Amino acid sequence: MIEDGNLDQPRDIILYAKDHRLFRLFETHATYDPLQYPLLLPYGELGWTYTDTYDSDIVRRNKRGMSLREHVAYRLYQKCDDQSVLHQGGRLLQQYCVDQRAKCEQEQLRWVVAHQSEIRADLYSGLNDSLMSESTTVLGEGEALLSEYNRSTRTL
Repeated sequence: MIEDGNLDQPRDIILYAKDHRLFRLFETHATYDPLQYPLLLPYGELGWTYTDTYDSDIVRRNKRGMSLREHVAYRLYQKCDDQSVLHQGGRLLQQYCVDQRAKCEQEQLRWVVAHQSEIRADLYSGLNDSLMSESTTVLGEGEALLSEYNRSTRTL
């Protein structure tokens, strides 16, 4: 689980291989979910990666890639006549849902931090106003959040 929301400390899995080497798998690796939840994904269904795309005949908002949230929504959607092991997981399914939600929020925050210039954070920061008024007591470095982010002060 994400304890402090620090983007510098991603959640990952450390694997010990048969040849006595250690491998680090980050949460965005395709095998993260099957290794973290082998009881829910017993056949090793691969999880989401940055390279997941839609089928060639599907066009979504001028984008080709599938987001993590869309992948999780598809995975959690219960199909008709589907006796999936995932949906019979009980409390482990609840933990899986919490983990997927945390991954979605972390991925959204990672995008916001990486695209500050695109969302024009300089317009929101007020740094120029502080410099013009020569009041430099509260200058710092922050991140501008989108209004769509559910933990933003705009949605409270």
